[in-house]
Formats: sequence, C-alpha cells, structure tokens
Amino acid sequence: MDAVWIVLGALVLLLTLLDTFLAVLNYDEGGLFVDKIVRGQWLVLRAITRRVDRRWRPLVLRQVTGVLLLTTIFWWLLGIILGYALMYLGAMGHTDAFQISPGVERDFWGAFYLSVGQFATVGVDNISPGVAVLDLLTVSEAMVSIVLLSFIITFLGSVYGVIQSLRSFCGNFFTVGRGIGDPVETLAPFFPDGVSRGLDGQLGAIVDSMGSYADGLSQNRAAYYFQSGRDQFSLPFALAMTGGVIGALRWGLPEGSDPGKEPNLARLMELYEDLRLRMQRTFGLPEPTLRSPVSASEFAEAVAAFGSAGSRALSDPWVLRFLAIDRRMAELTHSAAATEPAEAYRRYTQWLPFEVRSRTFVTAVSQDLDYQPIYHEIVTSPDGIPLGPVDAATLPADVTPPPGAHRTRPQRNALVRWLRRRHLLIDPGQVRFIAAMRSLIAVVAAVLIVIPLAALAGRDVSAAAVFAGLVSLFATAAASTGGRKRAWWSNGLTVVPALIGAALGVLLPREPVLAIFELAAIAALATWVRRFGPAVGGLGQLAFLTYYIARLLGLGIADLPSVLLAATVGLACSWIVALVPGPSVRRQIDAGIDALYERVFLLVDTMVDLISSGRRDARLVRTLRTEEAALLQTATSVSGNLDGDEIRGMPASRARALRVRVFDLQLATQSLITMLPATFSIAVTVQQRARLAADLLEVQERIDSYRAATRTGPGPAVGSAAAHDARRDEPSTAPDPARSGPPAEWPQEARRILGSIGELRAAISRLHDVQVAEEVETHAMAETSHPPTAGRGPAPSADARRAAARTADKQAVQAAVSTGLALFLGGFVSTSHQYWAAMPAFQVLSGSDAETRSKGFQRIVATIGGSGVAFTLAVVAGHDPGVAIPLLILSAFVMSFIRSVSPAWTAFWMTLLLATVYDVLGTLNVETIEIRLAETAIGAVVAVVVSAIVLPTRTRTRVLKGMAGVVDTAAALSNDVFSRVLGAPTPTDQELSRAVRELDAKLGDVEKLSRPIQRNPGSLQASGIEAQLTCLWALLDYEGHAMRLLRRFAGDSSSAARWRDLSVATSENFEAVRAVLSGSLPQRVHVLPEVGEDPSATELERTMILQVLRLNQTLLALLDAVAPGTVASMTNGRDPARQSGRDAGGADARA
Repeated sequence: MDAVWIVLGALVLLLTLLDTFLAVLNYDEGGLFVDKIVRGQWLVLRAITRRVDRRWRPLVLRQVTGVLLLTTIFWWLLGIILGYALMYLGAMGHTDAFQISPGVERDFWGAFYLSVGQFATVGVDNISPGVAVLDLLTVSEAMVSIVLLSFIITFLGSVYGVIQSLRSFCGNFFTVGRGIGDPVETLAPFFPDGVSRGLDGQLGAIVDSMGSYADGLSQNRAAYYFQSGRDQFSLPFALAMTGGVIGALRWGLPEGSDPGKEPNLARLMELYEDLRLRMQRTFGLPEPTLRSPVSASEFAEAVAAFGSAGSRALSDPWVLRFLAIDRRMAELTHSAAATEPAEAYRRYTQWLPFEVRSRTFVTAVSQDLDYQPIYHEIVTSPDGIPLGPVDAATLPADVTPPPGAHRTRPQRNALVRWLRRRHLLIDPGQVRFIAAMRSLIAVVAAVLIVIPLAALAGRDVSAAAVFAGLVSLFATAAASTGGRKRAWWSNGLTVVPALIGAALGVLLPREPVLAIFELAAIAALATWVRRFGPAVGGLGQLAFLTYYIARLLGLGIADLPSVLLAATVGLACSWIVALVPGPSVRRQIDAGIDALYERVFLLVDTMVDLISSGRRDARLVRTLRTEEAALLQTATSVSGNLDGDEIRGMPASRARALRVRVFDLQLATQSLITMLPATFSIAVTVQQRARLAADLLEVQERIDSYRAATRTGPGPAVGSAAAHDARRDEPSTAPDPARSGPPAEWPQEARRILGSIGELRAAISRLHDVQVAEEVETHAMAETSHPPTAGRGPAPSADARRAAARTADKQAVQAAVSTGLALFLGGFVSTSHQYWAAMPAFQVLSGSDAETRSKGFQRIVATIGGSGVAFTLAVVAGHDPGVAIPLLILSAFVMSFIRSVSPAWTAFWMTLLLATVYDVLGTLNVETIEIRLAETAIGAVVAVVVSAIVLPTRTRTRVLKGMAGVVDTAAALSNDVFSRVLGAPTPTDQELSRAVRELDAKLGDVEKLSRPIQRNPGSLQASGIEAQLTCLWALLDYEGHAMRLLRRFAGDSSSAARWRDLSVATSENFEAVRAVLSGSLPQRVHVLPEVGEDPSATELERTMILQVLRLNQTLLALLDAVAPGTVASMTNGRDPARQSGRDAGGADARA
C-alpha cells in the first residue's frame, strides 16, 4: 500500500507539472485539466450572475477573471502539494524514512503538513528525512515552488496581455454614444469624400490586434471568459463589428470596387474564419445551419421594392439585411448608380453563407459569455460616463427625459422599501389590509370591553368575550362601507338583525326536532332576503351568524343579558371602527395602480434579460410566466377595487375608465410577451437586440417617472374627457416623434417587438392620463351622442330583477334543506357539537352545483389542515394562553385579509380560529378534532348533494347566459364594423349607436345579476367573476373605439383580403366564446399576431387593426377566465402568450 501512495503521488505531481507547462510555456496548446476546470467554474459563476440584479451584474462579472485565475493557481498549488504529500505518506510507512517528533502522526495530515512546509520553503522542525533520497525529494519540492512562482507570474502576464490585445481589438471599432455600434458607421471616417483613404491601414490594425488576441487565446483560454462589464470592450462586440466590416467591404460594394480589393481585407477574412473554426472546436460552439438563398427572380423583386413602401413587408430578413448594407455602402461611397439585380444577386449568394456563419458565431459567443448589450444614445465615455451635462435641451430627441423624470423620489430604508414592495404586490391599494385591520381592531376592542363588563355583571366572562369577538368579526364586513357611498348612520342598522339573531339563538327551544326546523327556517329567511339586494342580504347573513354562534356556544335563556350585552358591544365596535376614516379612494386606487406599475416594471426587467441575451433561458422563461400570472392577479385585484355602483369620492364613469385602461395595459404587456420568442432567432442581430432592450429600459424609466409623480402629488390635470378621447383616437401604432424608427433592414419580428414596446409605452401613458385627469367622460367607450348612464351601467331591467328574486327564492329553499339535513345527520355523530355541520352546509352553497362541489372539497381539506395545525400548536405550547391569544389575533386578521381572494385559505384560517377558541375554553382535544372533521364533511357533502338535486339554483348559469347575450350583441356589432370596412351595406351610424347602447344595457344587467357571485370568496381570482366582467367591459370599450375610428376610415381594395381574414378570425373567436359559455368545446381558436409595420397601410388603418387585435385578445382572455386553460389546450398545449410570427389569420387549433 505504501508503494501505491508513492506511485499515485508521483502521477499527480507529473500531471500537475505537465498541465502547468502546457498552459504556460506551450505556445499553441492549453493545459490538460485547467481549461476544463475553468470552464466548469465559468458555468457555475454564470448561473450565479444571471440571478444577480442587472444593475450589479457588470460589477460581479468583472470579478470573474480574477476568480478564474485564482482557481487556476490554486489547482496548480494543490496538485503539487498533494502529489508530494502522497509520496511522503507512502514513505512514512517505513519507520526509518522520517524522524518524527512526538505529537505528529504518521498519517495523511502529517504528510500534508510536511509538504506545505517544504513548498513554502520554510520547512518544518518536527519532521526530518532519514535517508538521502527523501532529502532530495523535500529539497526538490522547495525548488518546484520557486519555479511555479515564476510560471504563475508568466501566466498572469500572458493572460492580461491577451486582455490588452482584446482592448486594442475592440478599440478599432469605438463609436461614441452607442452601446453596440454599427459596423458600417465605423468605416465612415475612411470614406471622407466617397473614396477610401487609410482603409488598408485600418484593416491592418484590426488584423494585428485580432491576430494577437487569437494567438494569446489559443494558449491562455482563461482569457476568453474575461468580462469588462462594458458593451464596447468585449469579445462579442469585436467579433460582431469585424464580421460586419468584412461583409460590408467584401460584398456591400459592386464587384471590382477598390475597397473590396484591399490586401488586408483578404488577411482579415482568413484570420476571422480561422478564429471562428478554432473557437468552435475549443469551446464547443454550435455549427451554423446554412440557409438557401432566394431565387434570382425573388431577389430582383426585392431590389425593385427596397426603399419603397413595400420594402418592410419583405419576407426574407437576410435579403433585407444585404440590400440595406448595399444601400449604405453606396451612400458611403457617394454612389448614385442603381443596383443591378444580376450583379447584386451574385454578391448576395456569396455573402449569405459568410453572414450566416458569422451571425451564428457571434450569437453563440454572446450567449456563452452572457453578453447583454444595451443601446445607448446619450453620448458617453467607454465607461458609461456622460461626456457633457445631461440637459433636456441638448439631448437627442429620443432621450429627452419624460415628464417627472427630474423629481426626487423619497429615500427609504432598504428594509422598509422591501416590505412596502412586498405588501404593495400582495395587496394592491391596501384595500384588503385596511379591511382586515378594521376587523381586528373591532374584535380586540369588543373583547377588551366585554371582559370587565361581564365580570361586573357576574356572567361567564369566557363565553361573553368569545361571543362578542365573533359577532364583531363577522359584523365588520357588513358594517364596512367598502368604499361605496352610504350614509354614516346606515351601518348602525346591523344591530337590529344581529340582536334578533342572538335573541333567537338563546330563546328558541333546543329540542332536536324543533332545532332542525328552527335552523332551517332562519337559514331560509337569511337567504331569501337577498332578493332585496346585497346590503339586505348581508344583514340577513349576519342574523344567521349571530343565531348560529349563540347555538354553537350552548347559551341558554339565563345567558340572554350577557348575550345581548356582548352582541351590542361587538356591533358597536364594528360600527365605530367603520366610521373611522381610512385612506381616500384616490389614494387606494393610486396605490393599486402603483402596484400594477411595479408588476409591469418587474416583468419588463425579465424581458430585458431575455431580449439582450438572445437565449432561450428556461429559468427566465419560468420567471416571465410567474410574473405574468402575478400581473394578471394584480390587474384583477385593482379592477375589483374599482367595481361597484358608486365608489366614494370617484364617479362610476371614472372607475370604469380606469378599469378598462388597467385591462388595456394588461393586454399590451401580454402582447409583448407574445413576441419575445422571435428574439431567439439569429435573424435578429446583436445591435437590434440592444436597441429593443434599450427601449424596454425607457419603458421602465417612464414607469418610474409616473410613480414618482403620483407619490409627490396628483399633479396637473392632463385635460378633459374630450382631450383624453382625442389622444385615444390618435393612431397608437404611429411612430413616437420622440423616438427614431428602426432602420430599413430590421426583420419583421424585430419590428413587431418594437411596435409592441411602443404599444406598452402608450398603454402606460393612457392609464396615467386617466389616473391624473380631473374628469373623464361618463361613457368614454362610445360616441358623444351616447347618453350618460348612472353608475356602472343602466338600472337592471324588470326581467333581471325578477330573475334575481327567483334565484333568491330557490337558494332559500336550498339553504333550509341543506342546514336542516346537516344538523339532523350531525346529531348521529355528536349530540353536543352537531351545529358544526350546519355552518359548512350554509356557507358552501354557491351559485352553481359545480362551484358548490369545489368549495365543499376545499372546505374539507382546509378544515383538516386548520384543525391539525391548531391541535399541534396547542400541544407543543402546552395549551398556553400566551400562544393561543396571539394565534387568535393572527387568525382573525388573516381570515379577513384573504377572504376575497382565496376561499380555501379563508376556511383554513377560520378553522384555526375556532379551534384556538376551543383551546382557550379548555375543550380542545383529539375527540373534539375528530368530531369537527366529521361534522364538516357531513355539512359539505350535504350542501353538494342538495345543490345538485333540490331546485338547482343556476345563478352562475344565468350569468353565463347573460354573458352569452352580451357576446352575441358584440359579435353582431363586430360584423357590422367589418362589413363597413369591406364596403358592404351596413346599418347607419344611429343604428350602430343604438347597438352600443343595447350592449351597454345588457352588460349592466349581467353585472347586476352577478352580484351574489361577486360577494363569494375568490371573486378576485384570475378566473373569478371580476376578471370576466372586466373582459366584457373591455370588449365594449374596444368596439366603441373602433366605431369612432370607423367614421374616419375608408377602406380600399388592396386591404380587403387582410380585413376578410381578420373578420373570419374574429368571428370564429366569438364562436369559441359562445361555445364555452354554453358549456361545449370550441371548434377553433385564433391567436392573432401583433401589429407589424406595414407602410402600405395608413396610420388610421393600423390603429383599426390594433383595436381588432385587442378585441380578439379580450375574447381569448374571457375564454380563459370562464374556462381556464382552454386557449392553451386549443393551441396544442402552447400558451398563446408564447407564440409569435403568425399571419393575419392567426393560429388555429381544431378540437
């Protein structure tokens, strides 16, 4: 075994020395192992830096080279020390080999200690060699350490020499003011009068610096991973510029041109190709997939069309790129000669293979090195420092700071900012937080007041405190105004039904049979009063709850005074708390929109990483999907807070306008996400990705400016309703005068992304305009002749009122049967806790049997979880009140906080609250938990069965039927719009206006009919009723906007085919929504593409197309809100927000 250690140590030592020799002294080879080690480290470091915030990422990346070099040196040091240590360990097996002092063991650590001491040339005094061979071995280690030190110095100098060569290489292409320049622009100084001057010298400088870098890189491959954190000092930048210069000089000028015959150009091409092939072999870069050139006839047509209105519609981006290079080189050489198609086609066929190889090469290196350039149009130094004072008057037009950009944002502690951001995203507008705090304060106050009063009266303190707290908890929701206009004294009316319910719970007899009928009658009455509106329905539910709590606590006639006292105190506390003024509606809405801005900001941040990197990063894609879902949830929550007949301090028309603009921003963001996969193509250059990323950063800056302006004050009014509508009617796809358009050679994919970014920017501005405007037209979605309506829509029709009354009658019968049967069956499980079965039977009942089944299952699971957690905590804490009371407070707060967004978690925290109450009362044990679970299951199952067989109340079905009527009217209106565009006979403007009013009236009826569902827990979920109603209001908005544009639009025969395709796609999307609303499977779904730049269309026509696109996106959003996952399943499992590049007909999927 000793010989094995010696052989192994010698092998490790020789391999380390050989690796060092090859890496440092061999001119054209890398090391044996060090390159693989460095590569593995880079992959790990890259995975880490990708998770670093982009602001700090360049700083972290600049440390990569130092980390890799230190690791390389450490590997060599460890290899030599370990090799000698293993040989020493083998020699220690012989007793005479070393003289070792006491305290040092003859093991690996002793040998390693000796090796470290000898390598450091200081030696050790408690181990000394006993034979001459080991004397020589220990001395050789000291000598090797000295030689290794010189190797390390040489290695570091060589690596930083390669980096210096890269600096010189990049310096040949420096362009002031641009993060990633244009290769053709770097040639401009060498064509001052259209004739090349000094060009060969420039090419020679590029050849020399590139050759020096290539030679150094072949020996020191660790230099490949160098990161400067600057766009213009990086290998991808130098390679992209070199490839562009070669392509422009060699094939961008007519055959025989002098610049194309420069001697150094041939050398540069050869050196560039050699570097490409060498790096592909060394670093495992992908091989290019060559493209076939277009035919000569197609190329000739492209030459004829290039520069005209149809050039941007060319299908092949490579032809566009070549023709753009040809045009720019002609401008550079002051050539006015027309492009000869045959000669240009020969150059194109020679240029295309080189360009594809070069583009693939640059893209691969960029992705491997995580190169993410941003296009800067402010004049800066290479370090990103402005070369002059940043003044709006001297900046280029496209970088003029947006309004409010110079406002100083308030500085906060980092922890405060983080907490505020998390709370802002969880509860936009703080509406739920305020409501939960009201409930908690009311509960705590009621308990603290009742305890001394009950003690003074000689009553049961525990029962009185529990009763007062529960009554206050459930009464606060009924007493709270929730932002709606209501007289201050009307909240005091809650005392009447609450006291009646409490008195009935105490006074009515408790015989089992009578108790069943009593409970059924009271449940039926509490449900039946919903026919008089949500407010009266809430009072009925409060009466039932107080009756139920009195029964649940087993209070008798003797407890009537304490019950009435506790109920009065609890109700008084909830009423008083509701009177305390909270944040204004304007402040709540601003906070909600601020949260929406934050969501969009985070989403755009991920988009910047995806676009600038050009890679299909699975982690970024997952993050994007998560953030998109969070944006949808936030938008739904903000829209829900804008719902209601009247919102205190805000006209209903203003709330509606904000709600639609929020949805508009949501659609614009999802449309941009749709286009992102196009950036993964090599047809989109590094320069184009940099420009797109910069435009996204400008969107973030605009969001920051709007958020800062909102926080520092409401700001000046941006105009009246007429001005707002005028801005809306402006073509939203028109180029922003404050920004320059893309060059002619941009492919359609990149143009569409740029257009989508512009639409997102416009949607943000439109939302901000409505947010800060002093007034909004009562009905901004239709023409000015449309009469204003009160509230969110017209008053419900007589049919709608009768339908709501019939629904309440049926639900009352269901409630009576369900609660009575649950109480009867619960008595077989427990004669003292049978009322536990009644509450699930009452609360699980919903608008449809399907919703009841879902809520029943959630209630059972939540009860199991809540009971288990409560019992576990009680056992662990030893039933300590010091733990139970804070848990009660937490449960009350969280239950109120999440009630509107998650019925399942609401049931969990309610169970936890009640179980903790039993713990405080000293009755929580295993048997109690078992009974609780059994009774809950009985109540939930009974509710499910009753909802399915006893007068099945289809409120949800009626709402869906009403939605179908709205969709039918909207579809007919859409057909009229398309008919007008196509020149077919259509109704008059007055008839179309009546159709809009009819659509508005039907939508108002649907919203009134859906009130019971809107009160259900979970109504603010992405698939909840609020999301569905928001889609319908947006549908009305887009059709009204299209109608106003239609008055100024005159179609022509050239666009008839496109409009027919859009008409068919829209009609079939309407049919898909109808199918889902009727409960069947849609036959076809169209996912329309984003609006591309088609100069053959007028700005008004492009705006009309955009409205049609938004209308179809709204239909798909409604489709998924009614039946989640339908769109993805109908598009073969692909999320439509991930698809791109479809033609006007869209992507269709058949059932």
